[in-house]
Amino acid sequence: MNRSTLVGVPILMVLTIIQTSVLTVLPVLDQVVQPVLLCAIAWGMLRGMRDGLTWAFVGGLFLDLFTIGPWGAQSLAIMAAVAVAVWIVSTLPPRRFWIPGIIGGMCAVLYLALLIGMIQVSRYGPHLSAAPEIGSFFVVQGVTAVLAYWGLFVLNQTLYPPEVTGTGL
Repeated sequence: MNRSTLVGVPILMVLTIIQTSVLTVLPVLDQVVQPVLLCAIAWGMLRGMRDGLTWAFVGGLFLDLFTIGPWGAQSLAIMAAVAVAVWIVSTLPPRRFWIPGIIGGMCAVLYLALLIGMIQVSRYGPHLSAAPEIGSFFVVQGVTAVLAYWGLFVLNQTLYPPEVTGTGL
């Protein structure tokens, strides 16, 4: 187990509790902010595929504890969203301020589509009437993704400081 996982488990545990208890009753533009998803995406963009998928799997399992949907659906949907986000980031120039928000919003919509699709084919049946409005979902998750990304950027710099190279005096 590496530092990323040791730090990620308590962060994701706290975010899961906040997401399922507080943020469900305090919607923003009639949308529930998804901090577990957005932090997994942000960590994947910062640390790469392996660490991002680890955070996605753990965060998805925590969310599965609080949902009545099919077991593992949250993990699979978050892992797919993180994989797409890491792939997109690998093709773009490094760290522009607004890129994490756009990628976070797009991957949150992908997560939502995959999760709804898995629920549709499960025994829990169709519940499309409860699906959120995609435009405002994208905006809310995109703005929150920027905050999550830059907050985790600071954590990443603290856990993994850049190497100092050069010659001495």
